[in-house]
Amino acid sequence: MHRYAVRVWSGELVDPFDMTADDIHISDIAHSLARQCRYNGHVEGFLSVAAHSIWVSMRLQELGESEQMQLWGLLHDAAEAYLGDLVHPIKKRPEMAFYIEAELRLESLIADRYGLPFPMPSVVKEADVYVATVLEKPDLRQTWQTSPSDDESAFLTVFESLTRS
Repeated sequence: MHRYAVRVWSGELVDPFDMTADDIHISDIAHSLARQCRYNGHVEGFLSVAAHSIWVSMRLQELGESEQMQLWGLLHDAAEAYLGDLVHPIKKRPEMAFYIEAELRLESLIADRYGLPFPMPSVVKEADVYVATVLEKPDLRQTWQTSPSDDESAFLTVFESLTRS
């Protein structure tokens, strides 16, 4: 194993820059995203990336999108389970191109692992922006009521409901 490997929730060692689709497990994604706070923690209370991802999936359902698109909505930030979440102004800086490349590579592997089209469809990105600007952004001082264990469980429940067919 590469010296830059990290141990993920399942106990496996993975190198986020040298993964295969077989290294990706929904339990690792759910656990990690449920424990990462949106907006680099600059919110009142706690708002997890997992809760945000569920809301993106629900937005796609509201729009009448297929279960496949709803699954993409749920998994749209799944690469962050392996790379960590970076706030947009940092992630989009030119010197962070290596991060964007790694994120795209992981998104491709996630798409492969879960039978999703790649690249991520624009409707998923639009739902992500909607959630961030309409549901989350109006008042970051709102006290969010999410908890890591509840968010992990809810994330896995949504995943199971979208993949059981």
